Amino acid sequence: MMAKKTKNRKKVAASKKTTKKSAAKKSAKTIAAKRAHDRDLPIWILIIFFGGGALLDLLTVLELTGSDDQPSVLSLVIAVPFTVLLVALLIELGFRRGTIGPNQYGPDPVASH
Repeated sequence: MMAKKTKNRKKVAASKKTTKKSAAKKSAKTIAAKRAHDRDLPIWILIIFFGGGALLDLLTVLELTGSDDQPSVLSLVIAVPFTVLLVALLIELGFRRGTIGPNQYGPDPVASH
């Protein structure tokens, strides 16, 4: 009986952890989309970025990424452009000012203050 309770507690803890990670990922996607709109960037760039991350996660779960010492060619083909896109998006969405004046997504939020 005690082992069953411990097992159930572990399942509940794992479920809460997964829910928190899911919420954090959703928040990151929402913030990235808002910043992309603010920078007047097409949303397909973010779709490629988050899709690449999901694909790398899937390859890891399916154990197709190789080892730490010898990564698979498939994981490198995805990971290298993914990393370049990550750096570009970090600079573009994280450090650059939004579009000055209104754009197709609405007025300049900084100018209204």
